Amino acid sequence: SQWSVVSSPTLKNLNSVFFADSLNGWIGGDSGVIIHTTNNGQNWILQNSGVTNSVTSIFFLNENTGYALSLNFDNTPPKFYGTNILYTTNGGDNWNNYLFRDTNVFLNTIYFYDLQHGYMGGSGGNLYYTTDSGNEWKKSASDSVISSVFPVEKIKFANSQTGYASGGAFDIAGVTWKTTNGGVNWRSTIVGPEPLNDLYIFDSVNVICVGG
Repeated sequence: SQWSVVSSPTLKNLNSVFFADSLNGWIGGDSGVIIHTTNNGQNWILQNSGVTNSVTSIFFLNENTGYALSLNFDNTPPKFYGTNILYTTNGGDNWNNYLFRDTNVFLNTIYFYDLQHGYMGGSGGNLYYTTDSGNEWKKSASDSVISSVFPVEKIKFANSQTGYASGGAFDIAGVTWKTTNGGVNWRSTIVGPEPLNDLYIFDSVNVICVGG
């Protein structure tokens, strides 16, 4: 019923927020900014992400283990070189990163169901999954050529097998994807004329998407 403005340690735009529990949260932003709170968002401190480009997605399994994505490019001139995958095992005190193998894919979202099983999505309807904590990322199969032109913006899972993704393109289509085999295969549906930017899963059959 009431929101309060709290002090931020950065003037950079902030893009993605995630809380692992009621106290520990992280936000990613422009210029590689990651900020962290240990007291439910009342105070925030800067962390050294090790990257200089925008952090587009951030996700934590618990107060120690987390992941983030950052586009890897040169501003002058603007040349894209793929996506950096960031990971930490100590709550973001130290971040490690590596360049995703396909530098033609720009990843927008990362999600882990548990320590072994993770998922990513991005440009061109590309979806990926890992069963070994991100050591190897495998490309998922999609049933639709049409949805392959639309970027994936968000991924979340209801259980180990059933997951949903959302995305699309401005003034063209809003798209949802669903998997029932842990991200190996996805089925897509065009549900509207505008992209769907985020989603919330109530249970395996009740999901809400938002966008426009």
